[in-house]
Amino acid sequence: MKTLTLPKEHLDFFGSVLQQFGEMTGPVAHRQRFAFRRLDRWSEIRLDYPRTILPLKKYFLPPRERLFRYRRAEGYVPETADLERRIVLFGVHACDIYGLNILAQAFGGRYPDPVTVLEDRPGADRRYAIDSAKIRAELSWRPQESFESGLEKTVRWYLANRAWTEDITSGAYRSWVEQNYGTRGRA
Repeated sequence: MKTLTLPKEHLDFFGSVLQQFGEMTGPVAHRQRFAFRRLDRWSEIRLDYPRTILPLKKYFLPPRERLFRYRRAEGYVPETADLERRIVLFGVHACDIYGLNILAQAFGGRYPDPVTVLEDRPGADRRYAIDSAKIRAELSWRPQESFESGLEKTVRWYLANRAWTEDITSGAYRSWVEQNYGTRGRA
């Protein structure tokens, strides 16, 4: 991510040049407040905004996002429509730039994933469930991962293990289940 400061008299020209590099996004007035949106016209941008309705990171990491799409013939297919989308941010506050830099470091691979994925053991349980109420109460234990960090690591695992995902969506895993579980549970 690059940060640049320009004199006001050069903004119109600079904005017209930036549009060649990606979708122009900036703060716009929205119902007597401000929000980051795609700019259809350069005149929509409001550089005098105090703060936006949602933090800028929510523009990149929305509360809801489709990760997979189900197709009858193919099963679950990763949603990749916006992966190549290029966004040019304009009029961002310094605190938002700082937050985006942290996100860029986290998602850009600067921090290695400390989790080592182990192969399943033959006969391992298909489902694990833990009630941590007792250990929390008696030993003041707290989980090392938040829901968000656990979700991030899960998504990273799926992206790094595409062959596994393809085996699941193709149905190839059924032979492994048959080999390892056989006729257990059948009458």
